[in-house]
Amino acid sequence: MAARSRDHLGLAAFYGRLSWPEGEATRVDMTTMFGVLSGIGLLGLSTGAFGVLDAFQKRNLRAARVDWLIALFAFGVLLNVFAYTIYGRWYVAAPLVLMLLPADRAMRIRLELRRRRAEAETFER
Repeated sequence: MAARSRDHLGLAAFYGRLSWPEGEATRVDMTTMFGVLSGIGLLGLSTGAFGVLDAFQKRNLRAARVDWLIALFAFGVLLNVFAYTIYGRWYVAAPLVLMLLPADRAMRIRLELRRRRAEAETFER
């Protein structure tokens, strides 16, 4: 019944068989997996970019959320690299690895500011 109700849309010819026999496992299409992984990666990358920008501008020096945002940026980049690699587009994934350089620089800036703050607090005691 479900296959017949979908057939009136004309999609059966495009998608092929719309119902699976019982016990047959469905496979996840590689394009769908790429879309999901890349979508999650892009969401993490774009959200985490705010932490990278905060580090470059030396804002929110005591906020731990900036470190988490930088880590989210790096995770998003790595997830995109992984998605492109399993999709067979390693030549797109290779330049994406270079996007980890701003995250590394941002963490180095944060660590330098923390070290200076710790030295200043020690000196004030």
